[in-house]
Amino acid sequence: MTHDNYWQHKLSLWLHDPVHKMFDIRRHESLAADLANLLNAVTPAKDSYQNGDRIASGLTRAALPKYSADPAQNGAIDFSADPILTHPLVKGCTLRLGMQQKEVGAIHEELRELLMSDLGLGKTFEELQAIPEEDRPLSGHYNWRDTPEEWARALYHYLFFALKKRLRQKDIGGLRGAWDVLPADSRMPDHPLWHHLGLTSAIGSSLAADPDRDVSLAVFAITPVQPFISKARKLRDHWVGSVILSYLAFAGIRQVAETLGPDHILYPSLHDQMLVESWIGKEFHLERFLEEQDEALRRHRANGKAIASFPNKFVFLCPNSRTGDLCRRIEETVQREWLRLARLVKDYLADRYAGGSVMAELFEHQVGDYWQFSHAACRLAGLDDRAALDALLPRKKWQDEHETIAAFAGGYGQSGRAVARLYGASHTLVQSVLAAAKLKPTRVRRPQQGEKCPLCGEHEVLHDFSRAGSTGAAEYKAAVGNFWQSIRAKENSAGSFAQVGENERLCAVCAVKRFLPGVMKKKTNREELLAEVFNNADTFPATTEMAAHRYLQELTGKVTISSSDYPQLIDALHTSEIDSGGDDQSRPMQTIIAEGKARGVRFTDRDKYYALLLMDGDKMGDLINGATLTATWSDVLHPELMHRFERRDFQPASPIRDRLATTRLLNPALHAAISDGLNSFARYGVAPVIHRLGGRLIYAGGDDVCAILPLDAVLSAADAIRRAYTMGFVRYTADGAEELDGQSPVGTGKLGMHLGAAPGISISGGIVIAHHKAPLREVLRDAHAVLDGIAKTKAGRNALAIRLKKRSGGDRDLWLKWDEPNLFAPLSATEAPPEPLLASFTLLMQGVSDDLMGGSLLYRLADLEQAIAPLAADEARLLVNRDRVVDLIAYEVGHSGKKPQDERLFAGRLAGLMVRGASNRPGWYNPEAAIVARFLAAPATRREA
Repeated sequence: MTHDNYWQHKLSLWLHDPVHKMFDIRRHESLAADLANLLNAVTPAKDSYQNGDRIASGLTRAALPKYSADPAQNGAIDFSADPILTHPLVKGCTLRLGMQQKEVGAIHEELRELLMSDLGLGKTFEELQAIPEEDRPLSGHYNWRDTPEEWARALYHYLFFALKKRLRQKDIGGLRGAWDVLPADSRMPDHPLWHHLGLTSAIGSSLAADPDRDVSLAVFAITPVQPFISKARKLRDHWVGSVILSYLAFAGIRQVAETLGPDHILYPSLHDQMLVESWIGKEFHLERFLEEQDEALRRHRANGKAIASFPNKFVFLCPNSRTGDLCRRIEETVQREWLRLARLVKDYLADRYAGGSVMAELFEHQVGDYWQFSHAACRLAGLDDRAALDALLPRKKWQDEHETIAAFAGGYGQSGRAVARLYGASHTLVQSVLAAAKLKPTRVRRPQQGEKCPLCGEHEVLHDFSRAGSTGAAEYKAAVGNFWQSIRAKENSAGSFAQVGENERLCAVCAVKRFLPGVMKKKTNREELLAEVFNNADTFPATTEMAAHRYLQELTGKVTISSSDYPQLIDALHTSEIDSGGDDQSRPMQTIIAEGKARGVRFTDRDKYYALLLMDGDKMGDLINGATLTATWSDVLHPELMHRFERRDFQPASPIRDRLATTRLLNPALHAAISDGLNSFARYGVAPVIHRLGGRLIYAGGDDVCAILPLDAVLSAADAIRRAYTMGFVRYTADGAEELDGQSPVGTGKLGMHLGAAPGISISGGIVIAHHKAPLREVLRDAHAVLDGIAKTKAGRNALAIRLKKRSGGDRDLWLKWDEPNLFAPLSATEAPPEPLLASFTLLMQGVSDDLMGGSLLYRLADLEQAIAPLAADEARLLVNRDRVVDLIAYEVGHSGKKPQDERLFAGRLAGLMVRGASNRPGWYNPEAAIVARFLAAPATRREA
């Protein structure tokens, strides 16, 4: 391979296996050669791809028995007859694919026809030019004869990103969604062929590009994260910050993809990513091939365009000799892209408000040294690196993997040992080096003088005062005020401070977050990738609008409100207290509100509060490092092959036989599965839920979720998201992700796989119920404190914590495990099993009324602590005294006024939420659960109760 044929060589590596290999293993090489010939690509030669293929296979599979003419020793699995997939992460999770039976020759012919149509193969130059450019196939843009390297590069991106979609959409072979998940090996069907093809081409091209034929594992990270995105006054600032950070990570990933190929990115997943598809769609004329044809998927894609989905860290494979140079180029690319975006805002402010050299210099100073970059790399360790590993890592981090890989490679002699690699040990090492690198900043920020930005508190506010530092404070303050008053006057609509607050002044970094969406609307920037992301930024809801969601829905259903009046109504709700009839409201707004009251639509105190939801995967580092994997080798093998291993005479010398009950090893396919699963979870398990329930997703970067929702929807959203997180095999429908119970029907559309259910795989959530005028920075700080300090630490993860943050009075907290049983409801052993506490809380809200849960009852429930404490002195005594605890609470409920339909069941639900364990433990009694339930209960429900 030379620099001139890099992509042609990579393409031949990818084509070494045909995509329908599973249906005819014996003929797969001839099928692959036929496809390569059809695509005008180099026919893959075995000596060209063999090392990459063997390393990729060795990393992702066990040493498995092969085909044998002796039925008693045959290790081959006929996937057509028994199409079963196994989950790579968790125990006991399989999926039988529903497929129409078709002969491989028919599938091959349908595949050829699809490729000829999409790529325009066999058409003359004149025929291709006669096709409208937007409908022109790939060969209408690239000439494989004259520019074979350009053709190979474009074709590779079609195969890597688009072919899987096209096969599913066109129902090639009657397989529909099965194309998404067809395995690389029928004996161990736990990873798709698509992963294997990409891994083989990444490893093979890295080997060929390195003088010593070595491959490195590299990781690159961008910081800070939360200090950048959370320092915001407006919800939109928080979202824009998340999008910018995601975009900068994408810029770094794109540098790797452009230099080496998209196959080199191990995680995050690049599939179904809007930024990636927008880039390659334009770059390689692939837009129409990347579009989803299924209406539900198209809608999910459209609703998810504005998701900040890339995390701040990515991992990739690289030729060993080029890692340092490539990481430096990634850093330069990310920094250059950040400065380019920032300067668009700087130029906008300078042009619109006559900002001069002082403002420009201050702007450059602040944005120039903001980001920190860290990277680390190490060569993929081999079996001969035992001494080096022993010097660098504790033995428990690599010894078991070394012994297992050595045993698997042993059957292939010296050549097997030569290509064996230790991915888990290499990954642990490179992450350890990265953690150490983050301790040393790559940029030292220069000190800032003058008035500090009220949002971040770090940088001086922007101004254009040339004598700053050499004149009096009053003159400096007046100049700063005049500068921002000119911006405020032009940026805000009449009587509104929506874009720039009444007394707000910003530094360069915060100004980028505030003004970039508007800058992207300029005609000169419409081709920017971020222009599409920010297309509807003006509609991003304010906290006031989200809080008043119920009120606005009822009001617009009964009162006609024009599109011009609607934003004024939101401003009126924000700036005044409706019930007080303040003079700040314009007469038209007073008329609208009065008409609503006349029709029974009232703005209540509850309509001034919204919910901020944060969710985060528990111990994600342990999953990434393989510590919480529960799947054993027996779990990931095809059930039929496991059935054969139950016979002692079957493959008695197989190296996997003695390891069947041990946990499988960490490998690149597992990381691909985690990354794909998290990406699908965010796009199809989170975004549709938030959209359906009237909320707005701020970011969903893998296992991290941040959204704002109406109070009525937040519990349902959190519960639906946590269920989607631990689904196994799924299909994607109009409602989002739907878990499959071991079987996918024939004709099922897009299939996928989430992380699965296992003791170490869970997600925790934190909810803050906040007033719409509460400073957003405080709400975000509270949300992280609730998530990390209560749900994860106090409740022990796999939990939900809720904080009611009212303007008067202290914070009210409630926490519970997702599936924690309520031992007080029902009480009878003959009744159904205890209901989960989350269900108790939800049902409690449905039964709440203002009379029933009045202030006097709430005070009396708080006073019950001393009476209940002796009954709950220890866990055994609490279990014996459950009836008496419920009786005490039921007595107080019964004397509170209006009674619920089932007084004891109501009291039992309250007891489960209030009595959190034995009274000898801190935090055992939490009467505030009743207060939170009363506040969250929908007004209509409370009136009817």
